[in-house]
Amino acid sequence: MASLKGQVREWRNAFRGQVAWMAVWKEGRSWGIAPLYPEYDEDLNQFNWDNDVDRADVRNILAKDPNAALMNAYYINLGDVETDTLDDLVSAVKWQYGNKCYPLAVCNVAEWLNGEEVI
Repeated sequence: MASLKGQVREWRNAFRGQVAWMAVWKEGRSWGIAPLYPEYDEDLNQFNWDNDVDRADVRNILAKDPNAALMNAYYINLGDVETDTLDDLVSAVKWQYGNKCYPLAVCNVAEWLNGEEVI
């Protein structure tokens, strides 16, 4: 865990690649970022979480921070990932997280948690 700027710097290329969905969470004053690879069904407007590794990661992340957010530069407004500075991307990530724009806990997670307590 590290500062938000340090985490965004480490994962900047993944944000720019627009392939992975990036989970962003806080633990105390530290931030964490990890890539997840759910399939997104645009017709149904929902995620298909059929990857056991992603499911385990989601459980762990939500146990640390029930307010964790999910971000992808293609679908979520993180600015122009090709031209924005590191500080611009940090600000966008912080804004998305702070405004609970795409909470991980409601991204079709409840379907497969089957009533498990994650917090």
